[in-house]
Amino acid sequence: MTATLEPTSTPQAGKPATATAGDVIRKARDAGVQVVDLRFTDLPGTWQHFSIPLKELTEDLFKEGIGFDGSSIRASRCRRCRSPATCPTR
Repeated sequence: MTATLEPTSTPQAGKPATATAGDVIRKARDAGVQVVDLRFTDLPGTWQHFSIPLKELTEDLFKEGIGFDGSSIRASRCRRCRSPATCPTR
């Protein structure tokens, strides 16, 4: 099941809608969301994504960000090498 959550408030006179991290987490729980898809663009500008369970979506994650293994991201490694650890140019 895919759920797209709508903004928690309506924008006013050119200002974007705002919600706290707690609002987002609460709305996701109320909607029955189990997995959150995190999306970003790589250096060449291609959409990438990975998913985390809702229980890992915390207010701290909104403040501090999340680390992840980027070795499968196209621009993160030498084009000749399968792994940065075995790359002779590093």
